[in-house]
Amino acid sequence: MNDAAQVFDIHPRRSLQLSDVEDIVNRIISAVSYRFNSVSRRFDIVENIEEIVDAYIEADQLAKNKRHRQSLENWIKSSEYKSRESEKKRLINAIAQHISKSQPFYVALRAIKATLLDHSQRTVLLALLDELGIITNVVKKQTQARKTLRKHIEKLNNIVNVLDISDLLGREYVLDDAKVTGLREIGVDPYGKFSTSGLSSGNAALIEQFSEIKRQYRTALQNTNISNVVLLIDEGDAFLHIAWQQKYVKFLNRFVESLQSLSEISLQVVLTTHSPVLMSDFPRDCIIKLPVEKYVDDVEKERKLVSFGATLQSIIYKTGGAGTMGDFSSEFIRELVGKIEDRVPVRRTHIDMIDDDVIRNALYALLDQEGSLAN
Repeated sequence: MNDAAQVFDIHPRRSLQLSDVEDIVNRIISAVSYRFNSVSRRFDIVENIEEIVDAYIEADQLAKNKRHRQSLENWIKSSEYKSRESEKKRLINAIAQHISKSQPFYVALRAIKATLLDHSQRTVLLALLDELGIITNVVKKQTQARKTLRKHIEKLNNIVNVLDISDLLGREYVLDDAKVTGLREIGVDPYGKFSTSGLSSGNAALIEQFSEIKRQYRTALQNTNISNVVLLIDEGDAFLHIAWQQKYVKFLNRFVESLQSLSEISLQVVLTTHSPVLMSDFPRDCIIKLPVEKYVDDVEKERKLVSFGATLQSIIYKTGGAGTMGDFSSEFIRELVGKIEDRVPVRRTHIDMIDDDVIRNALYALLDQEGSLAN
């Protein structure tokens, strides 16, 4: 989502990562190489591939025989092993060329892999290869699995069109906004997943937050009966550092305006936060403070909310009802004061480490006044 990236000065690299299909290639080779193991697995191989299959089977058997007499390292270096790998590559190329006459080869492989997730019977792969024209005359037709295969092929070809490529040969494809939108509409499961790199987890969560809101809002617009939408964001800033919290409301306001431009539907935003930075960007009439305790004392009731344009210290104390520094540092400073008043020696470095000029100077003034020692 480029508008979010520009506002927050982040540069995401979004991509589609596809699953590996090498396992499917190996399963296909195994399937066409052992076609006489049982009656249910008998079939015919198309003429231009059968000869290559036979050559691979012969080379595979020779390589296996050689393996029994050698270590793995020496076996891989043997001529029998290299011959088998050569025949395997030739068989894969022949299958790829044959399938590519009707479908992109890797589209077909990914469709087979997706289909096998839903249909796990041993004879399903043979039926799918029959559907793709690699083999013929299979015993079990597996009609439902073939329908599933065709649906996956159609869906994967739609993905190919969105990516503007000829086949899904690669494992990763870099995406722009238009491609992300197109792929979300099609759906990439179970072929792969979206990935965002070059970002911290906070960066990625920010981009995902607004992208998901926009997607859900567009879905809501499809319902013509909806006239009002309430957008609930629960601590959407929780993962942002302070500098980005300062930009969050500014971007949210622009983002909501862009959503409202899509239709005449009324859109209201309800946001929860603990951040005084975000509170400083909301007028106090837009803030509802939820009490921490069940019963609120009179001081708390009379404390005036401050927010828009106020300093963070004022917001923390008056609106947040908290001190303006942590309990540890507050107690540390009180102990320093106590030691100085009791004329107990204190370390000068303990005073110098306090970054508030007023408090630090006051401690040195008290030190001089009481005549205490500092080393």
